[in-house]
Amino acid sequence: MSSLLGVNRNINSRQSSRTKKHYRTVCKESFVDEDLFGDRKCRKNDKRKKEPDTIQLISKDLIRTIRIRNRDPMEHSTVLPLSKIESAKFLSDTLNEELFQDKISAASTKAKLEEESNKRKIKLKSIDFNRGRMKKSDSKDITSIEKQEILDRANDKITEREDEIKELNSLIINVKCNYIRDKQIKEKQIIEKHLKNEDKRLDAIVEQDRKLSLGIQSEIDKKRKTVSINGAVELLEQIKNNQKRNLLEVEMKEQENVKLQEMLDKLCEEEIEKNKIKVEKQVKLREELNKANEKIIIRKAVDAEQEKQLEKNVLKYQKEKAEREGEFEAEQERKKIEKEKEVSRLRALQERMKDEHAERDLLRAKRAQELAERKWREAEIIAEKKMKETEKILHISREKQLTAKRHIQAVEAQRERADFERIIQVQQSIIQKEKLVKEERRKRAVKYSQSLRDQIRDKHNEVLKERNNFFKEGDIISKNIDSKNKKLQAVKLKKLQDLRKANIDEKYLTEIVRKINKVKNGKTK
Repeated sequence: MSSLLGVNRNINSRQSSRTKKHYRTVCKESFVDEDLFGDRKCRKNDKRKKEPDTIQLISKDLIRTIRIRNRDPMEHSTVLPLSKIESAKFLSDTLNEELFQDKISAASTKAKLEEESNKRKIKLKSIDFNRGRMKKSDSKDITSIEKQEILDRANDKITEREDEIKELNSLIINVKCNYIRDKQIKEKQIIEKHLKNEDKRLDAIVEQDRKLSLGIQSEIDKKRKTVSINGAVELLEQIKNNQKRNLLEVEMKEQENVKLQEMLDKLCEEEIEKNKIKVEKQVKLREELNKANEKIIIRKAVDAEQEKQLEKNVLKYQKEKAEREGEFEAEQERKKIEKEKEVSRLRALQERMKDEHAERDLLRAKRAQELAERKWREAEIIAEKKMKETEKILHISREKQLTAKRHIQAVEAQRERADFERIIQVQQSIIQKEKLVKEERRKRAVKYSQSLRDQIRDKHNEVLKERNNFFKEGDIISKNIDSKNKKLQAVKLKKLQDLRKANIDEKYLTEIVRKINKVKNGKTK
C-alpha cells in the first residue's frame, strides 16, 4: 500500500514538472498522517532492540555464531486498509474524478500483484529460514532413516534368499495358484451348474480334489523322503568328516613323531661325524707333532755332523798350518845353511884373494851380503806379516764360525722353543675348543630340550585354545542359528498373516501352517 502512495506522488510530480518549472504549492495548510509511520510504541520498541538475532552453527571443525540481519522484512511493516489509502489519496491529490478512478484501478491491481508477490517472498523466506535452521538435524534424521530403510531392505532381501523362505514362497505361490484355480473352478462350476447335473459336478469336484490331494500327498512324501535322505547323507558326511579329521590328526602326530625321531637321529649322526672329525684332527695333529720331532732330530743330527765336519776342518787347517810352518822352518833352515855356506865361501874367497881387487870384491861381497840379509829380513818380515794375516784371518773365520754356530744354536733353540710353545698353545686351544664345543653342545641340548618342552606346551595350549574356540564358535553358531530361525519364523508368520488378510480360506493355509509348525517344533527339539 505504501508503494501505491509512492506511485501517486511520482505521477503528480511528473505532471507538475511538465506543466511548470518551479514548485507549485498545493495547499498552504497540511497535516501528517501518523498511520503511514506505524504506532509510536512499536517504533520505540524497534529502537530498543539494537542487538540482532544470532544462531549457532556447530560443525565438526568449529562453532560459528551467525547474525540474522532480519528474520522477516515485513514483520514490522505497516499495513493500511483500503479506506485509509483512499482517504489519503483524496487528501493528497486534487485531480478530476475520471483520472482518479483510473489511477485507483491501476494502483489497486498493481497493489494486489505486489501484495501477492510480497506474500510469496515472505513465505519463501520463512521456508528458507526454517530449512536453514533444521537443515542439520533433518539431514541427519533423513540420512539415518534412509540408512535404516536400506538396511531393512537389504536384510529383507537376504532373508528372502534363505532356502526355507524360498520353499515357503514357492508353497505360498502354489497355495495362491491353487486358491485362484479353485476360485476359477468354482466360478466355472457355477457357470456350468445350469448346464450339467449336480451329481456330475459334485463327482468331478470330488475327483479333482482327490487327485489334487493325491498329487500333494505324493509331493509331500517325495519331499519327506528327500529331506530324510538329505539328513542321513549330511549325518554320514559329518561322520566321514570327523573320521577324516581324526585320521589327519593321528597322521599329523605320527609325522611329528617321525620328524622328531629323524631330528634326533640327525643330531646323533652329526655328533658321531663331529667326533670322527675330532679324532682325525687329533691323529693329524699327532702326525704333525711326530714329523716336527723327526725334523728336530734330523736337524740336530745335521748340526752335529756339521760341527764334526767343522772340527775336522779346523784340525785339518791346524795340521796344514803345522806342516806349512815345518816346511817354512825347514826352508828357513835350508836358507840359513845356504847362507852360512855362502858366507863361508865368501870368507874363503876373501881369504884367498890377496890382490888389488880383494877389497873391492870384499866390499861387493859385503854389499851383496847386506843386500841378501836385507832381502832375507824383508822376506822374513813379509812371511811373518803373511803368517800374522793368515792367523788373523783364521782367527776371524774361527770367531765367525763360532758366532755363526752360537747364532744357529740360539736360532735353533728359539725355533724349538717357539715350536714347543706353538704345540702347547695348539694343544691348549684344542682343549679350550673341546671345552667350548662341549659347553655349546650342552647349551644346545638344554635349549633343544627347552624348545621341545615349549613346543609341547604351545601345542597343548593351541589344542586347548582350538577346543575352546570350537566350543565358542559352536555357541556363536547356535546363537546365530537361533536368531536366524526366529527371524525366519517371524517372516513366515508375517507372510501367513498377509495371506489371511488377503481373505484366503484356511483350508489352503493348512499346509503352510503345518510346515511352519513342523519347522518350529523340529528346531525347538
